[in-house]
Amino acid sequence: MNEYEKDQLEREEALTPPQPEDTAPAEGTAAAETAQPQSGQGNSQPLPPPPSPPRQPPYQSGGYYPPPRPQGPWQGGWQQPPAGYPGWQPGPYTTGWQQPQWQGPNTTGWGPQQPGGYQPQSSRRRAEDLDDADDPIVGGPEGKKKKHRPLGVVLKLIGAAAALAVVTMAGYGIYAAATGENPLAEKLPGQSGSVLPRPGESAGGNQAPDIAINGKPGNGEDWFDGSEGDTLSNTAIFKKVSPSVVGIVARLGDSIYGSASQGSGIIMTEDGYIITNAHVVDGASSYEVVLTGGESYSAQLVGADLKTDLAVLKVDQTGLACAEFGDSDQVEVGERACVIGNPGGLRFQNSLTVGYISALKRTINTGGYSIDCIQTDAAINPGNSGGPLINAYGQVIGISSAKIALTDYEGICFAIPITDAMPILRQLIADGKVSGRAMLGVSAKAVKATEAEFYEIPMGLWVVGLTPGADIGTKGVREGDIITHVADTPVFSLDACSSVLKDYAPGDVVTITVFRRESSMTDNTFKVDITLQGS
Repeated sequence: MNEYEKDQLEREEALTPPQPEDTAPAEGTAAAETAQPQSGQGNSQPLPPPPSPPRQPPYQSGGYYPPPRPQGPWQGGWQQPPAGYPGWQPGPYTTGWQQPQWQGPNTTGWGPQQPGGYQPQSSRRRAEDLDDADDPIVGGPEGKKKKHRPLGVVLKLIGAAAALAVVTMAGYGIYAAATGENPLAEKLPGQSGSVLPRPGESAGGNQAPDIAINGKPGNGEDWFDGSEGDTLSNTAIFKKVSPSVVGIVARLGDSIYGSASQGSGIIMTEDGYIITNAHVVDGASSYEVVLTGGESYSAQLVGADLKTDLAVLKVDQTGLACAEFGDSDQVEVGERACVIGNPGGLRFQNSLTVGYISALKRTINTGGYSIDCIQTDAAINPGNSGGPLINAYGQVIGISSAKIALTDYEGICFAIPITDAMPILRQLIADGKVSGRAMLGVSAKAVKATEAEFYEIPMGLWVVGLTPGADIGTKGVREGDIITHVADTPVFSLDACSSVLKDYAPGDVVTITVFRRESSMTDNTFKVDITLQGS
C-alpha cells in the first residue's frame, strides 16, 4: 500500500463510527475490545464508489448557480471528500477544514467559492471589453482595467461640443429676449435720443401733416370673407397694412445692455412720422424703429401726452408705406376687427389677431384722464401697444393700448379711436405737447373713503396746492379745502374731474362746490365761480 492509500484509509477510519464485534466478549473480561484496523494489513474495507458528478444547473439571468456541495458525513463543514471525487485535487490536508481548490470544468461566469456563499456575476458583459486571459471573473490571475476605445473618446468630444453649443444658444436667446435686438445684426449709424426742437426753437418749426380720415367705401356691408363690396379678407388686410406697422425699441440707458421697452407703431406719413403709445417711450433716452422688412432706423421723440397715452416719433426717411385711416365714428358693434403688432416684442413681430367690435365709447381712465375707447375681443397683448386696430376695409380705426387692457379678463381689449386721437397727434407734431386743455389750477388728491369716515368729511378732491396766478386762488379757495363738485357733477377722483373738464376750454367759467372745516365745531360748504386755466 502506497502513502496516498494509507492517508486516505486513515481519513476514512477517522470519519467512520465504531462498529460492535460479531462475537460476544470473552468470559471474564470487563468489556469487549473493538478491533482496530492495522495499517498495511489486508483486512481494510473497500472504498465506496465515487458519487456521480452533480448536474450543471440551468443558466440564470443573474449568473450561474454554484456547484452543489459534496454530500456525505462531511456536509456539516468543509472537510476533504473521499478520494476520487471528480474535480477535487487530493492532497495532504492536515486539519480537515481547509478550502479545497476547485479545478472542475464549470468555470464560466463565477470564480472560486468564498466563505459566505458565491457571488454571481452578470452575464451581460460586453465581449469586446473583457479579456478572458487576464480577467479574474473568468479565471485569470490578474484583472486589467477596461480599455479606452477611440470611438468612446470621439463620442465624448462630440457630446462636449453639443453641450457648448446649447449653452451658447441659450445665452443668445436670453440676451435677445431681454434687449429685443439681434446682436449679430449690422448696426446702423446714428443712435440719437435727442428730442426734436420745439416750435420757436428752430427757424421753421414743425408743420403738422394733413392726414385724411376716410369713410367706409361702398355700401359698408361686411360678409367677413372679402366677397362683399370693398371689404377685404383677413389675408388681404394683413398684406395691405402690415408694411405700415413698425416695431418700437425705447432704451432707458445709453448702453445696448440697459433696460428697454418694446412696442408697436403706425407709419403716419411717408416722410417718417410714427404713431405709438406714450407709455412705450416714457422715460427713454433713445429710440429705434424697426420696419417689417427688418430695416432699423434711429428715431427722435416729437412729443408725448401721458394723459391720452399718445406719442409721435420721427425717423429721417422718405417713401415709407403709410397707413390709411378710417372714420372711427362710423364703427358699429359686430364689425370685423383686426390687430397687427408685436406681442411680446420683436421676436413675434407682425402678428395678426382677428375679432369683432364688442362695444363703443367705453370710458377708460388713464393717468387721471378719461378716454372713450373702442372695445374689441381681438387680442391686444403687451408689445401690441401703439399698433393699429383695423376694420374690414384695411383702414386704421384705432390705436391699440395694452396699458388700458383689463388684464384679469380674457377677450376684453381697448383701442383709442383714431378720430379722437388725430387732433392730439397733430398738436404733438406742431407744438411737442398738448395745449389748450382746461385746468382748475390746483394740486389735489382724492379723499379716501376711510378718511372721510374717520374725519367725518365728504369725499372729493383735497386741495394740497394752488397754481400761482390761477383764478381759483383769487376766489378764496385755499389749501385744505375739499372740492366736492365741478359744474354740479360729483368729483370723487382726479379721473372724474378730468372727464368733466374735457368738455371745457381754457377761459371758460365753471362753478365748483367747496367744503371747508373752519374749526372742530364748524364746517362750511360754499360755491364759487372760477375761470379755467389752460395747460
